[in-house]
Amino acid sequence: MAGKDEVVAAAAHSHVEDNDPKGGEDFIEDSTPGLFLNLCVVATAIGGMLFGYDTGVISGVLVVLGTDLNGRLLDHWEKELITALCAAGALFGAIIAGVTADKYGRKPAIWFSSVLFTVGALVQATSYSLAQMCVGRILVGLGVGSASMIIPLYIAEISPAKYRGRMISIDMVFLGTGSLLAYGFDAAFYKVPHGWRYMVGLGGIPSILLGALLFWCPESPRQLLFHNQTEECVSVLRRMYPTADESQVSQMVAHIQHGVTQAKALNEEVSVRQSLKSLFKVPANRRAAIVACGLMATQQLCGFNTLMYYSSTLFQIVGFNNPIAVGTIVTATNWIFTFLSIFLIDRVGRRRLLLWTMWGMPVFLVLAAGVFR
Repeated sequence: MAGKDEVVAAAAHSHVEDNDPKGGEDFIEDSTPGLFLNLCVVATAIGGMLFGYDTGVISGVLVVLGTDLNGRLLDHWEKELITALCAAGALFGAIIAGVTADKYGRKPAIWFSSVLFTVGALVQATSYSLAQMCVGRILVGLGVGSASMIIPLYIAEISPAKYRGRMISIDMVFLGTGSLLAYGFDAAFYKVPHGWRYMVGLGGIPSILLGALLFWCPESPRQLLFHNQTEECVSVLRRMYPTADESQVSQMVAHIQHGVTQAKALNEEVSVRQSLKSLFKVPANRRAAIVACGLMATQQLCGFNTLMYYSSTLFQIVGFNNPIAVGTIVTATNWIFTFLSIFLIDRVGRRRLLLWTMWGMPVFLVLAAGVFR
């Protein structure tokens, strides 16, 4: 029997990437994906709007809350608490989703995030106290974290390797769309009495839409095989690749099954503690973990979210009559360049596109800091 380190090392390459092998045979992903697959990607990518909408809407809410909570103006730390609780909830939501998605499947985890966000939006919209608002923010955060964790994974598992980067980028486009819509609603309700309630309440619409569309989306083929539902997996692959022949479908099933078998062997031979240790002991895992975590940390620590959360507040301080409308420029710019990435990410490459653009962030953040000084 192979040693534990060998099992871990072998399984390190057997997850999503196992869906895109290239051998001498005509592989299923060389055929054209059907409309059904594309619709599944778009339907689930709506979940990206949850994160985007919340990021954008809170910027306007902080400006117009007034004395609606606890009958007084909120202190600065209370506004910061309202903003931060969503991120805290998202952290735990992502952890919970990571565990439940493997045990129960991707779809239940996405449904769970949809329900949490919908309930959280309603709790916020009906809040008359800071405590109730905080509860709503935590619920929304749990939903955002769950969706942000599972939806890109689901899209990656159903997407052909040739178009995987582009299809995952659709989730990011919906994230930007959510922010843009949030700023639009913020601007529309800026002068409406208690308009912030409409701002946060409307956030429940995309989560309800996501939950409804999930009824027509199948579980990912990998998860179906993981739970020994081979016939259902074959049926899903046929719907996703209507032009593929039986040999291509069989090859795809066999290859996914190989990855699933390795993953199950890893779960049986290695405990959770040993699995975590393998992130540092196995060189390939260690390098992947450092790169992945480093990139995610860079994305969050670059400071861009300060503009997304507080741009309306900053423009209000500067003296604009409708600071929320002006703040729309920030999210609109973000949306435009996210949309462009769909056409560039598979052509130019992930690494090259990252290296070309990441150095612009500190430069323009310094310029923004100078302007608001």
